[in-house]
Amino acid sequence: MSPSILVLASIDRLLISSANVDIRLYSSSRLAYFSLSITLVVWCIYYIHVPVKFDTYQMNPVIFLCIFELTGPYPDFLHYSQLIINVVLFLLMVVLSIYSWKNVCQMKLAPPEQRHVVRKMHKKDFQMLRCLFAMNVIHVIGDSLIMTYTIYKASTRFEVLTAWEQNRNDFISNLGIFVHLIANCTDFYIYVITSRSFRQELKRSFWKIVSLKAVEARHINNEQLELPNVSAVSLPK
Repeated sequence: MSPSILVLASIDRLLISSANVDIRLYSSSRLAYFSLSITLVVWCIYYIHVPVKFDTYQMNPVIFLCIFELTGPYPDFLHYSQLIINVVLFLLMVVLSIYSWKNVCQMKLAPPEQRHVVRKMHKKDFQMLRCLFAMNVIHVIGDSLIMTYTIYKASTRFEVLTAWEQNRNDFISNLGIFVHLIANCTDFYIYVITSRSFRQELKRSFWKIVSLKAVEARHINNEQLELPNVSAVSLPK
């Protein structure tokens, strides 16, 4: 899941899990559509520089290289803007995870006779809250290494590095990217592990597909059995 969508979904779950009734009312489809629209517009405005500053160079008849301008203030803008965006999204996921855990703890500490007064949530809301909390934790862990390296790289950008230091930085960068990509591939497994309804729906869909395949195979077999055996038909003499 995209970090932006994950942050918006976590904000929605945080609103709906709040003990304050007025805050829970903000969790609505109207707010979701508005937030998605604003996010889309912001990202479209931000990435306008890509078709303007990036250019494609043909290295050979089959290899093309897409790079940006290496001179002027544009490399600094690209580097620091990406750093700020990544840090902000990282901190938002950390804060939302902490507050989500706080809401869950408050719900568990509330007396049973007051839980229906403190909040009114459906079972699916709790499952989604657990899934998003697990996804936030996985993404925070997966992004921590690359985030630390990005900050370190920004602070030592103008220093002259030795060959060993350059190789070390390349190794840390590749390792951080690898861990980051692993975190982005765990959403399906998180839903399978943490959501019982998702597992049931997945099992239902699987058996539905298997049953459809079995019905099709049975139908084909019946059609083959109904066809006359040409070799067994005796021709008139």
